[in-house]
Amino acid sequence: MNKQSNLQIIVKSLDNNSLKKSIKDIMVNCPPLSEKVFLKANMYGFPYKKGVTTHPEVITKVANYLNEIGHKVYVGDIIPIKNIDFEEYFHNYNSPKNVEFVNLNEEKDLITIVRGKFQFRFPKLIYNNEIINIPVLKTHSEALLSCAIKNMMGLLPKTADRENIHKIGLGEGIKKLYSVIKKQIKYNIVDGVYIMEGNGPVFGNVKYKGIVFAGESGTSIDSYAHSFINTNILPIYMKKLTKYKLEGDKIKLNLRMPNQLNKEYYTGNPSIGESGVFEVMINAIIDKIGSNINFVFKRGKRDHGKINIGVNVENCDYFIKGNPPSRREIRKVFNIGKN
Repeated sequence: MNKQSNLQIIVKSLDNNSLKKSIKDIMVNCPPLSEKVFLKANMYGFPYKKGVTTHPEVITKVANYLNEIGHKVYVGDIIPIKNIDFEEYFHNYNSPKNVEFVNLNEEKDLITIVRGKFQFRFPKLIYNNEIINIPVLKTHSEALLSCAIKNMMGLLPKTADRENIHKIGLGEGIKKLYSVIKKQIKYNIVDGVYIMEGNGPVFGNVKYKGIVFAGESGTSIDSYAHSFINTNILPIYMKKLTKYKLEGDKIKLNLRMPNQLNKEYYTGNPSIGESGVFEVMINAIIDKIGSNINFVFKRGKRDHGKINIGVNVENCDYFIKGNPPSRREIRKVFNIGKN
């Protein structure tokens, strides 16, 4: 195989190519692999046409290609269901030939690695072999983007390890996780056939994108993925949530945007970005109180209470359903009017 630059991204549009040809063109640029290869896909959840899981045909084409050139192929994910029938995942497509399906949730032979506050327990099958990462491209309510690096959370069968990452900090946790496992990840192939925007990673809006792209560097892949998807604003830090300060005929609310979020994430799509969320907030409060609203934006280190908008309620003091949230849900958080 031809060795590509670590930062090179190979992109194939399905408008001009069949998926089989696109995968073959992408795999030609894959770096040399050892005999055994594990394909880590998103395989648990809703059907792939909802943008939640990896397209089954992408998995099949990659697995079959590797089989044809002599590799032993494993395919799997963490699935909290015993004795799952993986063949059902491919019910509308041909399943991969001569592969071994693995539910990582049932693996008992583990290797423990500790990095600072984080403990990672990997199945030896994963840690002792090479990995091709096959994530689906979607948004995430806490990480903003779920793609190559976020998909590594699915290598940890112990629920306690995953919960600890969320508790301490998802961003820091997946960065540490990736640093530990990246030597095993030889290639990243992103399924962009059906992507999810908005209220991801489960309940967002599905869009047919019709692309697949690949590269060796997970960080480069994730950076490049932003050109295909609108990530949204999700956490908002707010002072005195259940109170508001009257200044003349205005109501003053103090808001602070998380420093780690780039401004471009807010404005990519007005319906789910900064203007969309705040427009609904303003209208919800005005409807009940009949006053103008003065939102004061703060940037600083101190958190005054955190609202999360989306589906992930980890590490937040308040939670608003919907993205953007409904006026009714906003009133609940502010204790304004009837629920």
